[in-house]
Amino acid sequence: MYPDDRPLTPRLVAVIAGGALGETMAETAARLHVSPKTVDAERRAAYARLGARNMPHAVALAYQRGLLGAP
Repeated sequence: MYPDDRPLTPRLVAVIAGGALGETMAETAARLHVSPKTVDAERRAAYARLGARNMPHAVALAYQRGLLGAP
């Protein structure tokens, strides 16, 4: 998968941060005050923009790009 040129929005970063914290989609949805379906759609959008295959890959790429701070 190749990355999209568009940067991640703060919401997409928050969804990936939830994955880094080990949150379920329902937990991330509750934290962000949105539905789990919204989190799922945003997760897929973040994967596309990062060029990630799954959440661990997205978290690793986000750390490499400085989007999540120091691990």
